[in-house]
Amino acid sequence: MPLRACLFCLHATCVRPAQPIYVTLQHAWLHSQCTCAEFYRLLVRKSEDDRAASKAVLDKELQHLVESADNEGPYLDGKQLTLADCAVFPFLLRLAVLEHYRGYKPSSPGVAEWVSRYVAAVSAHPAVSATMVHAEGKDYHAELLKSYERYADGTAGSMMARNAARD
Repeated sequence: MPLRACLFCLHATCVRPAQPIYVTLQHAWLHSQCTCAEFYRLLVRKSEDDRAASKAVLDKELQHLVESADNEGPYLDGKQLTLADCAVFPFLLRLAVLEHYRGYKPSSPGVAEWVSRYVAAVSAHPAVSATMVHAEGKDYHAELLKSYERYADGTAGSMMARNAARD
């Protein structure tokens, strides 16, 4: 296997699409997604108007994601976990943070159901579950909420928090 292909493999599971055109399309698609930035904007911003705007943008982005996903599932590109899944999954997993701190849930029940199924499917994939933090005796969900508390209360000093607050 060429070195370039190995960069897309996790635990002997290749996440690189088989056809070169799909690699190119996947990279273009990933660059067009803004879910990460909107996640932080919604979490960090104080104004209810700004939060409402971020919720609307995030709803639109999630709807687009669901419409772009392969209907055969369970992954974005069908039956194979790909680089796109590895890029999008962490933010979909963290929607629980937005629900806890900002009361956000996707406005479309269909989108919410799809996200729930998708997160469960990707979480269960051996290449993904092997990389998830499972500290003994700790609740993953509680630890995740705790790690984002400073963003939600406005005390995070990271560049991401500063950028999200002023964008």
